[in-house]
Amino acid sequence: MKIILLQNVAGLGRKGEIKEVADGYARNFLFSRSLAVAATKEMQEKTLKAMERDQREKEKKEEEARKKARNLDGKEFSLKTKEKGGKLYGSVGKKEIAELFEKHGLGVSEDNIILNESFKEIGKKEIELDFGAGAKARVKIYIEKE
Repeated sequence: MKIILLQNVAGLGRKGEIKEVADGYARNFLFSRSLAVAATKEMQEKTLKAMERDQREKEKKEEEARKKARNLDGKEFSLKTKEKGGKLYGSVGKKEIAELFEKHGLGVSEDNIILNESFKEIGKKEIELDFGAGAKARVKIYIEKE
């Protein structure tokens, strides 16, 4: 029996693929768990359209990520914080940096920020931003006293 997978199934295939499986396996396992549907001509066309739409959306998101990375790459930002003798009261981490980007309306979340350790001193720091799909940017943050 030909089926169309509605979800990834280990050992069988990925979502959207058309597979030939035993009738009993399809009826008793795949259909009962809503993992697949019978591969009628109508369902094949519907699945193909859905896969094309998903691919277009994925490409659009990837292009937006690359555009955001290009726009931010090499930019410099200033972050003012409390300090004493060059040492910060506390530290500057992903949260504070994400808030800085939010103030500028740049749409960078904590998840996009690659930071090995929090900053504890005044000075210039370079960080990397990863937007997925290979879209990365390097920005400089100047940590200054208030």
